[in-house]
Amino acid sequence: MFIAKISISFFTVIATFIIIEHQVGLNSLSNPLLPAFVILVISYIVASIFVSVFDAASNTMLQCYLIDAEMDARVRQDNHIPAQLRSFLRSVTIVKDKKKQK
Repeated sequence: MFIAKISISFFTVIATFIIIEHQVGLNSLSNPLLPAFVILVISYIVASIFVSVFDAASNTMLQCYLIDAEMDARVRQDNHIPAQLRSFLRSVTIVKDKKKQK
């Protein structure tokens, strides 16, 4: 997750330099590093919030899937799973079973 935060911040700073260069001009600013640093801090905070929300959402979906898979294993029903996902899950299970047998 740290790499995502840093990359979002880094690309935001690059975009800031490009915007400053084309809109304002580097000659009109005495030091373009100060606005870039401010943008870096703000973009890191926003990226941290976004990545934490994304992480929570993906963990929630994974947990819901695991609970659903466990409940379906007891009932032996998978009629609400889409056909493509069902075939993929069965192929993954078959591959795992073959590896265990070897």
